[in-house]
Amino acid sequence: MLLDSIPIQVWYLKDAETYGAANKAHAEFLGKKKEELENKSLFEVAGTKEEAMAYIEGNRRVFEEKQQIQTEELVCDGRGEKRLLSIVRTPGFDSNGNVEYVICSAQDITEQKQAEEALRENEERFRNIYSQSPIGIELYDAGGQLIDANQACLDIFGVSDIEEMKGFKLFDDPNIPDEAKKKLLEGESVRYEAEFDFDIVKKMALYKTIKSGTCFLNCLITPLKTNEGARYGFMVQVQDITERKQVEEQIRYLSFHDKLTGLYNRAYFEEELKRLDTKRQLPLSIILGDVNGLKLVNDTFGHHEGDMLLRRIARILKDSCRKEDIVARWGGDEFAILLPRTPKNAVIEVCNRIKEACKEAKKDPIQLSIALGAATKEEPGQDIQEILREAEDRMYRHKLFRSKSVRSSIISSLTKTLQEKTHETEEHARHVQELALQLGRKLELSDNQLDELALLAALHDIGKIAIPNSILMKQDMLTEDEWEIIKKHTEIGFRIAQSSPELAHIADAILSHHERWDGTGYPRGLKGEEIPLNSRIIAIVDAYDVMTRGRIYKRAISRQEALEELNRCAGSQFDPKLVKLFTDLVSEVNSPLRERFFSFENVKSFV
Repeated sequence: MLLDSIPIQVWYLKDAETYGAANKAHAEFLGKKKEELENKSLFEVAGTKEEAMAYIEGNRRVFEEKQQIQTEELVCDGRGEKRLLSIVRTPGFDSNGNVEYVICSAQDITEQKQAEEALRENEERFRNIYSQSPIGIELYDAGGQLIDANQACLDIFGVSDIEEMKGFKLFDDPNIPDEAKKKLLEGESVRYEAEFDFDIVKKMALYKTIKSGTCFLNCLITPLKTNEGARYGFMVQVQDITERKQVEEQIRYLSFHDKLTGLYNRAYFEEELKRLDTKRQLPLSIILGDVNGLKLVNDTFGHHEGDMLLRRIARILKDSCRKEDIVARWGGDEFAILLPRTPKNAVIEVCNRIKEACKEAKKDPIQLSIALGAATKEEPGQDIQEILREAEDRMYRHKLFRSKSVRSSIISSLTKTLQEKTHETEEHARHVQELALQLGRKLELSDNQLDELALLAALHDIGKIAIPNSILMKQDMLTEDEWEIIKKHTEIGFRIAQSSPELAHIADAILSHHERWDGTGYPRGLKGEEIPLNSRIIAIVDAYDVMTRGRIYKRAISRQEALEELNRCAGSQFDPKLVKLFTDLVSEVNSPLRERFFSFENVKSFV
């Protein structure tokens, strides 16, 4: 009755192949009654011959080895379902010490094994997650002492082996905010972002790390508790967010800064204008500035040089202001400065510093110049937008009143640069002008036309200031690409002249002074009298003077040889009628005309 009441299967075998008896649990497992098993062969009970042989083999081992044997075996139950049994075979001995019978007991451990396997798989899975996680994970005991850390954590903290961190205590780390430590001890989880300083770790010898400097970490620290609420440790999850922080900082920088100059942008300026528009910041001053000559530089030298000009102006503005002043690029060629707690007299000093710095700056490629306008809010009741408009109006008035002198200064600067780049001598310029004016007189041109001709003689090659010196001064034959670059000087000169009302009337003549009578010139391929008269005149007298004076890369020829060359090219390169007049003119004696000479030095006074 005792054996039948227990769930453990029990039976005994008379020999390796024959049942003696079995309890109820074993019989039911096989789907039989106890009586059906008594004195039966295993071949009659087992589901298959192979299964019977496996049983018998196990039994024989007990008889032979005379000791208890425990095995785990897959056995078919009465329904044909394979179950995993833990079987213990125990020998029974006679008085002579021989095995007389075998007592067997078995437990169905199928579900237990399945649970154990599931648990093992889960443990393996979580172990893999833990070890391979890109998030650093640390485990601490209840006292906050480090137990374990995964590889990601070691990488983040610059540690080669977990042993080098053994003994580290969580609450000894000064990089963890004190408020976070307090919450942890009270049983709360904490999440925070912090700048982690490796130099502090080294100084305090918290653990060995190969890293130095700082990084940004995102940390989550969770107290580990039992079901009853008792704390048994802490888990720390940490991510290195330095790269993300750098990207965020870059985005924030770009959203508030002008990419070209590095100054604040208009959006930031307007936000600061609202923020600083308080009684405490009075007097609040604004300076607006408009750069002179930017379009000329862009058209002449390209936008790269224009960008350099803006950067140089930006540096002057920044250097002329205090650290707390807001210097911004307002847009295009305009800048804005916001000066909190700055009275009118101090603003005037700032403007003077800016102007003086522009004067002292290197003329590369032109003299730096900026029109400024300033206004100050002195009373709380004043509208800051009205102050801004007042500064803007003053800036535009300043630009308008000084526009002519500024343009003259810029053109003078450019002509000086041309002289230096092309090594054009004062004598050459004077001679070309004299010859051009004499030919103009011969053509009975009006005084206004002669003035234009004299100015054209001085500035017809102004576009060459944007041509690289390596090409202008090359002594060997130019390549096709270099020749194409040289030919652009007429278009560049045209744009320069157009940018100044005082030179606009000679812009078309500058553009056309390399056109040819037969239509094969550049840049537009004009033909015959389509070419402006002054351009035709300059083409002849400039060619003559170059031939008779020579260049560093070409020897001079005689006056007669030069005239012969002009006549040879008459009708193809030059206007044949003008060549004849010029030939006659050069042959005349005592015919100089000097009163309309405009040199590089006095072009400024003319324009």
